[in-house]
Amino acid sequence: MTVSVNGGAAVSVTTPGTGGWDTVGSVQVTLTLAAGVNTIRLGNPSGRAPDIARIVVG
Repeated sequence: MTVSVNGGAAVSVTTPGTGGWDTVGSVQVTLTLAAGVNTIRLGNPSGRAPDIARIVVG
């Protein structure tokens, strides 16, 4: 999948295969955000993106 911030270049992120919908995987990505409002875009230009259940910003 890809991740981009505020219209910047998309960065590729490898997600682990978990073997099924009942097994949860996780990925940690560090992004640089601007002060104030930011737009984080997740996608996959070559197919489906993974099923994302939660995004934590901390």
